[in-house]
Amino acid sequence: MRNQHKSKVTILLIEDDEKDRCLILGALREQYNVEIAVDYSQAENKIRKSNFDIVFLDLMLPVRQGGKIQEDGELGFKLLKLVRESEPLVPIVVISALASTKMVLRILQEGIVDFIVKDDLEDQLPMIMRRAELIRQGRIEQLILRRESPVPEGNQLVFASPAMEKVIDEVTNIARGDSSVLLLGETGVGKEVIGREIHARSPRASGPFVSVNCGAIAQGLLESELFGHEKGAFTGADKRIVGLFELAHNGTLLLDEITEMPLDLQVKLLRVLQEHSLRRVGGEKTLSVNIRIVAATNKDIKLEVKTKRFREDLFYRIAVMQVTIPPLRERTEDIECLVSHFIDKYQSGSDISLSPKVIRSLMDYNWPGNVRELDNVVQRLLSTFNGTTGTVYPSDVVSCLPAPSQYPIPVDDVMFDLVWIEKRVIEKALQHFGNQQEALKHLGISESKLRRKINEFGITYKRGRKSQTEVEEAQLAEPERKLQMIRDFAKKHDTFKTNHIVELLDGVTNKTAIAKLNELIEAGEIIRVSRGTYQRK
Repeated sequence: MRNQHKSKVTILLIEDDEKDRCLILGALREQYNVEIAVDYSQAENKIRKSNFDIVFLDLMLPVRQGGKIQEDGELGFKLLKLVRESEPLVPIVVISALASTKMVLRILQEGIVDFIVKDDLEDQLPMIMRRAELIRQGRIEQLILRRESPVPEGNQLVFASPAMEKVIDEVTNIARGDSSVLLLGETGVGKEVIGREIHARSPRASGPFVSVNCGAIAQGLLESELFGHEKGAFTGADKRIVGLFELAHNGTLLLDEITEMPLDLQVKLLRVLQEHSLRRVGGEKTLSVNIRIVAATNKDIKLEVKTKRFREDLFYRIAVMQVTIPPLRERTEDIECLVSHFIDKYQSGSDISLSPKVIRSLMDYNWPGNVRELDNVVQRLLSTFNGTTGTVYPSDVVSCLPAPSQYPIPVDDVMFDLVWIEKRVIEKALQHFGNQQEALKHLGISESKLRRKINEFGITYKRGRKSQTEVEEAQLAEPERKLQMIRDFAKKHDTFKTNHIVELLDGVTNKTAIAKLNELIEAGEIIRVSRGTYQRK
């Protein structure tokens, strides 16, 4: 029970003296993960093969345990240099019983975090650990700021709608755990803001939050950006680069537009998520990483999986929890408070308000660009309106207000003809789905009525040929079809969970999914290994 709240920080303690080693271990082991090296050879091997968050180093070491101690400290300085080269983010705390003025000056020039005098170990350790952790966190934050665009000031959760209130309730519950999260929503709905909110409400809040847009980085560079690379790994790699996975260690990594990731890189990402370790490009050292993944996409990821553009196994790995962020047109109650927020963001302290007609114009618009587009519109309104006080009326900003029409259909008398509209809708449905069976499901009419309308309107369309699998599925009754889907799924997966079957059956309730699973258990086709977990027999 004492280790229940142990920190995720891992320390390498390099100390040859058993008494001092036990003293330091006694002070650190309760709160931290500590690995030990008792001589130069052990320490060198551990530094080259493993990764640590903080290193405690006694400069005066033997080459091997029991050998002669080299009191000039040269072996210790070699290790110090090795840590600096291989893990530049790692703070180093030097331990020494006595040191000459010359050695102390040399230590200070190396930029170490602290210097511990052995006679006063117990009193110094708590303060030194706090300082070392803060310095490491500061170094990581500096690298993150250099690598990604800063968060725009004022980017925060602002809402008044029940739809977003429901999303925040989901976020609050999800944040308490440590499962991977998939954020779904159109471009501009605020997926990164939600990702940051999950991090801020999670036990990892004190750790780093790192985000990367997978679609904004050239495919050839994305692997290096995520996993880092060693000097000389490829042409132009003139120095070691720490990857975003390493920077996000003990924190959260947001992979935005993850469906843009190439398939070969998806395989490598899956391996990292499964093994919690990686190798930099061109490197041999295996680095452990402890991160929470939040992925996001504006695409239909299930369609991407179905069309083999996104790996199914990676989908199940990143979509343990899912949050769908509704588009702005479905939560127009948020528009007024978002407008006030953006006015305050761009003209803080001003006394500008929008007239009811301007607000109504904004609420009538479809917002294909969602909150991001609203942000841009408010900026244009403010740049057009003269002054820092007063009410904005439509006549003041007529050129800035978006047109309320949702679709770019030219205004023509024919567009008000209901027969013409009905014909166009049926034509579009048949062209899109390629067959009558699929089209009538979405049109909400009977098969006989659809055929009558096709003849009545003289509609022709290119028929999509059904695959053999689709023909066979159509021949099965609906309950049997769902059971067959579960059987096929079980053949491909050693174990699976109830939520996987819910997703497989297009979002049926847990109760329905469990009922289907129970049918297969009774038939002896699968077994339940634990609550909510199953495997094929």
